[in-house]
Amino acid sequence: MRYQSEVLIIGAGMSGLLAGKILSQSGIKVMILEKSPGVGGRMATRRFKQGVFDHGAQFFTAREEKFQQLVDLWIKEKIAFEWFGSLRKSDDLPRSGGHPRYRGLRGMTTVAKYLARDLDIHLQTHVKSVSKESDWWVAQTENGEEYIARQIVLSAPIPQSLNLLESGDVTFPSFEYKTLKAIEYHPCITGLVLLDGPSAIPSPGGMKFDKGDIQWLGDNSQKGISPKTTAITIHGSQDFSRENFELPAEKLIEVLVKAAKPWLGQEIQDWQIHKWRYAQPTNLYPAKFLEFPGHRGLFITGDAFGGARVEGAALSGIEVAFHLREQVSMS
Repeated sequence: MRYQSEVLIIGAGMSGLLAGKILSQSGIKVMILEKSPGVGGRMATRRFKQGVFDHGAQFFTAREEKFQQLVDLWIKEKIAFEWFGSLRKSDDLPRSGGHPRYRGLRGMTTVAKYLARDLDIHLQTHVKSVSKESDWWVAQTENGEEYIARQIVLSAPIPQSLNLLESGDVTFPSFEYKTLKAIEYHPCITGLVLLDGPSAIPSPGGMKFDKGDIQWLGDNSQKGISPKTTAITIHGSQDFSRENFELPAEKLIEVLVKAAKPWLGQEIQDWQIHKWRYAQPTNLYPAKFLEFPGHRGLFITGDAFGGARVEGAALSGIEVAFHLREQVSMS
């Protein structure tokens, strides 16, 4: 079966969702393909037992006016709130200043679900290749379906996007290819821990660590998204995650819990491990998005372009949408 749209977007993270929202609101027919069961990418909230965990991005900030306007709208719509304005370090001393940190109403995925409303999103759709047929871009899925459009936006992590193009025999200038190939990502091993009582993590419920095996501790109960039980998110440090990514979950949770033990304060009821292979880009492309030379209608976007934060991914999606809106209106 073959599906057609004006713009096809691969990936329903922040970049893909915002690009799709802007284009759809402009009257352009957009389809979004997402391999996961839900939207948001690392704007992710998981539930197990009675616990609710933000297990990807823990908060977002707004440093540019264009994104601040969006955040103000989300606050007005009561889907996002300020969590805190300064962060405690692991030595329990307040970190002065900084931008307000925002969180979603019922977790970070609340914002993604809000953006996804009224969009044509195909979940659990695994794209295996992207190719060019005459003036059309074709995304072929693992189950044999094809999605075609004259404009296509790849918003998955760079290695995944390049793999789709290589599988479809799409070639492009060696300089651009080498630049994209050079973009790497830090992985992140995440432990999700249910406690049988309140944690010892100080208010406002988040701690950042500059050394050791963990880089973040988040108390989702203090955060306001896990009201029924204490749900703790533990992010492994970049070095720990890179060196131990392939270890079994039992070994990983043992190390993470040991490092976090002084701030847990209670017995563990249950736990899970989640692995983010592409958690954060280590280096960035020097533009908000990439339009491929020699391949009209092919774009790549994401946090590797806008910046290694939720805001960066959002701004990349916004910019590519504004550019595409002009192109589609002139065609």
